[in-house]
Amino acid sequence: MTDDGLVGQPRYRARSEVLRRWWCGLWREVVLSEPGGPADPCGLVLVVAGTAYWLIGFVEDLRDVPGDTTVGRRTLPVVLGAPVVRGAVGVALVLVPCATLWALEPNITAPVLIWLSVLALGCVLVTVRLWVLRSPRQDALTYQLYCCVWCWLLCGPAFSV
Repeated sequence: MTDDGLVGQPRYRARSEVLRRWWCGLWREVVLSEPGGPADPCGLVLVVAGTAYWLIGFVEDLRDVPGDTTVGRRTLPVVLGAPVVRGAVGVALVLVPCATLWALEPNITAPVLIWLSVLALGCVLVTVRLWVLRSPRQDALTYQLYCCVWCWLLCGPAFSV
C-alpha cells in the first residue's frame, strides 16, 4: 500500500520517516531558542503536542492487531506486542500534562489551570482505557477519545489569552 504519496514505500514506513524528520526539525528549530540556551516554553508545548499526535497512530493500530497480523502488516503493536505499546503510550500520555505544566509554570493563570486539569483528566482516562479495556470495539472508542484529548490540547493557546 502506498497511499502517502511516496512511491514504492509502504504506508507505515513513509509515516515513520516523515515523523522522524518532523520531530528532529521541530526540536532544533522550535524548542531551543538559541544553541546552548534555555528551552522556549512555547516550543516545548509544541513538542508535547507533536508527541501526542505521533502517538495517535499507535493507539489506532491497537484495534486491528489480528487483522494486521493476518495480512502481514508490521505495525508497532504487532512487532512489539500490544501490551508493550499500551504501556508505553499510557506512560507517555501521563507525561503530556506534566510536561505542559512544566513548560507553562511561570505563566499559569486560572483559565490555563482549568484547561490543563481537563487535559490531565482526559489523558488519565485514555490511559486507564488503554490498560483495562482491551477489546477491538473498546480500542476504537479509546482512539476516538484520544483524538478528542488531542484536539483539547491544541485549544490550549486560546486559554492563555
